[in-house]
Amino acid sequence: MCRDSAVTSEMSHRWPRLVALGSMVALGCGVSSPPPVPSTVTVPSPALVQLSGVATDDEGAPVSGVTVLVYPWNGPAGLGNPVTTVTDASGNYSITFNSLLTPGGDLPVPVQTEKSGYESYRHDSGPIGCVLRDPSTNACRLGASTFVQNLRTYRIRYVPVGQSTTIDVKLGDPECGDPDALYFCRTVRITAPPGATVAVQASTNPSTGLAQLALDPTSTTCCSLAATAKVPASGELRVYPEVFPSSTTYSFTLTSAILP
Repeated sequence: MCRDSAVTSEMSHRWPRLVALGSMVALGCGVSSPPPVPSTVTVPSPALVQLSGVATDDEGAPVSGVTVLVYPWNGPAGLGNPVTTVTDASGNYSITFNSLLTPGGDLPVPVQTEKSGYESYRHDSGPIGCVLRDPSTNACRLGASTFVQNLRTYRIRYVPVGQSTTIDVKLGDPECGDPDALYFCRTVRITAPPGATVAVQASTNPSTGLAQLALDPTSTTCCSLAATAKVPASGELRVYPEVFPSSTTYSFTLTSAILP
């Protein structure tokens, strides 16, 4: 899915720059300005946090045995090495690690899921909100270190060329795109003879001008519901139905054909 470099760029854009504020003194006749007072910059330290949630499949059922990889955030140093855990028989996971937080106390880390027979997906479009918030400021309460991120992990879907299929893209689905143009997305694998040129078209219900079919999950183009490409040697062409983040569920109906 999204490349680590794209995720690092996104996080560095979100991380605030620390600037030193100097004092300005109005100059009068024959009066010199006092020497500047050195400013003090507080460098944030990583916090010990706990992240937990449940992994579910296409039907919303819990999925056991999913490897969950979490990439701690180290500010200007970028992403750290992933820490991992595996979901239990009820699809639950819980993991503790050190990471910098946003100034509001949220957790800006990407989370990835891996399991044989399922698509590898990464969830990284925005900071994970803390569980305890101050109702007056909407900021995380002091000492709040518990975060929840539920994860959707979908079975690999193969569709023979010429056969139509419908797939939903909804709130909370994985993300594609680059840091400046993120989409919710799914993956459809169209099977066809290697080297064949395949045309794919889609329609959405409800209709929207903010949906597209992408052949590259980091694509920034918008918004065409048609794509044409040659089938790679693997015999499967991966197509990504994508839509800009929304609370609406969009059903994509895809059709495909081999071009002469």
